[in-house]
Amino acid sequence: MDVEWRADGSLTSRSRIVYAGQTLETSLGIVPGEEGRWREIVCRLAAGTLTVTRAGTAMTRRFAERTSTLETPEEFIFDNEAPILISQALRRYDRVLGGAQTFPLLLAIKKPVELILESRR
Repeated sequence: MDVEWRADGSLTSRSRIVYAGQTLETSLGIVPGEEGRWREIVCRLAAGTLTVTRAGTAMTRRFAERTSTLETPEEFIFDNEAPILISQALRRYDRVLGGAQTFPLLLAIKKPVELILESRR
């Protein structure tokens, strides 16, 4: 896996798995908007390309002939193609406050969930 997270907030992640003579390559690209939050995500998979665009809290996903929309209050993104993204939530954890803290998270560009972080130190 190769990840490049640039100063402008854009991110490119590429992975390549070679197993039993077969190769699987995937990539994930994130383009930020002017306010710094993600505006577009392009995920290239073996089955095709998934493009997700965002306007405010409205999210539109396009894959092949299918299009779906979703409202997402998410603050952070997590995807298996770029596990480094979870660092955003980890950095927002308030150690002074401590305890369990909840963050909105968009999981695998599919559904909003709640991420609960708790330091046990």
